Amino acid sequence: MGPMHASRATMSTVQAHTIDAFLEWEQLQTLRHEFVDGDVRAMAGAGRRHEQVAGALFNRLSAHLDGTACGVFKGDFAVRLEAANSYYYPDVHVSCDPRDTDERANLHPKLIIEVLSATTADNDVGEKRRNYLTIPALDEYVVVDPKALTATSWVRQGDTWLKRAFNAGEPLAFVSVGLTLDLADMFGRA
Repeated sequence: MGPMHASRATMSTVQAHTIDAFLEWEQLQTLRHEFVDGDVRAMAGAGRRHEQVAGALFNRLSAHLDGTACGVFKGDFAVRLEAANSYYYPDVHVSCDPRDTDERANLHPKLIIEVLSATTADNDVGEKRRNYLTIPALDEYVVVDPKALTATSWVRQGDTWLKRAFNAGEPLAFVSVGLTLDLADMFGRA
């Protein structure tokens, strides 16, 4: 899902620029919105390929983590970023933290995955990546490009992030949850 700036009428509806005020307002809306440090953004709908790839990732992660303390969440469940004063709906994310019990959002995701689209690519590898990497519990951030049949991951290595690119002919390793997928096979199933 990609953000699209909300109209002024929508933004003025949220009078206090805090996440808590946003959450109260968001519960009354029919469309999803993201909150980025006081800026409310309407979510754009996703295309067929985007949803197929996100669904395939969700299914493979769910099967792999079945029976563990980890939960896998799709794009309708949010991640709240305290340090960035933001609230996003990643395409797929995993939380294994017992503190994540809120009914609206997780604060301690271990893995976040965004599936790129033409309208979200710059934001997903720019602003969102920078904000996601401020989450203390996050071990891995992955962006998947269904058009180019590639993926890029950022894996926490102590105090730094190791960036790795994956092409369709090689396995995609989700280091944080111990899962390796054949990238070409995943795109072929989607």
